[in-house]
Amino acid sequence: IDLTETAYAGQAKEISTQLDVNEYHGIVTVSGDGLLHEVINGLMERPDWRRAIQTPLGIIAAGSGNGLARSLNAIEPTTAAFNVARGLTRSC
Repeated sequence: IDLTETAYAGQAKEISTQLDVNEYHGIVTVSGDGLLHEVINGLMERPDWRRAIQTPLGIIAAGSGNGLARSLNAIEPTTAAFNVARGLTRSC
């Protein structure tokens, strides 16, 4: 597990643009919808975006609205964290 706490807007996009996705089983954000949005945009801007976007993504809701987490039925943070730890995935 690598933990990175972002310090400024756009940092998650920068990180996901340069991340060696072959080194990870997935990417999980603990945030509102914006951070996951940054990660997806960063992955899509990569030259290997077709491979990078296949990396499983997760969200543990910690924002004010959590609209995306709600639509994924992942609004309860404890349950979402357990599902991530278990490696549970689903297609969206």
